[in-house]
Amino acid sequence: MRADARRNRDRILEAARDVVAERGSDAPMELIARRAGVGVGTLYRRFPDRGVLLAALAEHYVHELMAALDRAEAAEPDAWAAVRAFVVYSVEKGRGAVAAALAGTSAPQARQALVRRLDELVRQAQADGAMRSDVGTGDLMELLNVFACRPGVIPEHFLSFMLDGLDGDGDQAFPASIKAAWGLGDRPRKGPKRGLTLERIVSAAVEVADEDGLDAVSMSRVGNRLGSSTMALYRYVATKDELLTLMLDAAVGPPPPLPEGLGWRRGLESWATSMRAAILAHPWTVHLLTPKGPPATPHQLAWLDQFLLILQDTGLPARAKLATQLLISGHVWSHVRITAAITLDTEPETLRRWSGYEPFLRRVTGAGRLPGLRAALDEGAFGDDPGAPDDHFVFGLERALDGVEAHIRSLSRPSQQA
Repeated sequence: MRADARRNRDRILEAARDVVAERGSDAPMELIARRAGVGVGTLYRRFPDRGVLLAALAEHYVHELMAALDRAEAAEPDAWAAVRAFVVYSVEKGRGAVAAALAGTSAPQARQALVRRLDELVRQAQADGAMRSDVGTGDLMELLNVFACRPGVIPEHFLSFMLDGLDGDGDQAFPASIKAAWGLGDRPRKGPKRGLTLERIVSAAVEVADEDGLDAVSMSRVGNRLGSSTMALYRYVATKDELLTLMLDAAVGPPPPLPEGLGWRRGLESWATSMRAAILAHPWTVHLLTPKGPPATPHQLAWLDQFLLILQDTGLPARAKLATQLLISGHVWSHVRITAAITLDTEPETLRRWSGYEPFLRRVTGAGRLPGLRAALDEGAFGDDPGAPDDHFVFGLERALDGVEAHIRSLSRPSQQA
């Protein structure tokens, strides 16, 4: 076949792939010709009828999948990563629609070659212990058909769930994205450096939250910001909850270094004040402070580690140190939640309530009702005071540390005999 004839054929097939993805296998031949930039006569000379065109497109499509499989093997660090990358590529929106339209169209030799090649990678992934040994290539192809032949019906993140279920790694307690944040299992990748990374995804999500609030964060919004498909993000984070966990960790960041010689009490004051400032620098993080499991991300554990080091010479047992950390961090979290609720809610109705709060309280505490509250009002406890949030924070922190200090002192006293 002459070079120009081959180019025309390839253009027709590429146009047919796009049109079939959009309109299905019954798409008008005239539209395919127009999309390819050729006359209808040229199209029919190459492909006398729709059946011939679809058969050629099926073979072309399978060859594209074979090329994607080769690219995945070259770029990924191991066989299982290559299989995962290939699966994600195969069911992305456009290709899934093509697969759905071509279901039942034969290209037996090309399909057999693809299955053999995929089977080699599956067997290698199983030999490496990275993929479940009770799932074969045929099972994987059936799962691919379920996703690829129902584009837009099955939620995209279900694909990540499926792949995680095929993972041979016995350590399933923490998501792969949390492990990746620590660099666990991270090996140098072959091939060109990727533009998309877990760090870039999290950073883009933080930027969206900083600009428009936490409710604006979605996988599609983050993908658009990065110029990437939503499906590509699911290779790095399986769910939005995982992304939110990593966003909190990135936004708060690591604890700042402590000056030398502070002593444990001033050290904890500095720790608590720094954590408060880090959270309030990104006010949307207050909505993510309710723990979903134990702290596991790098910066979370760095804050915990620094806290424990501050107390290392106090004589407190390890469990008491952890209890102290819960006490102090609980005070910080409670304070920032209240501060954010007061200062960030700028709805006119909310502002009117705050401005009219003291007169309202005076009205409802008249005639001897609620005498304790009335006494506080008369002392000016509810009056305007720009420094009140800081004062309240320091007061609560100091009283908590008074209790810790009293307990530490009690540990150094000799026990009294009855």
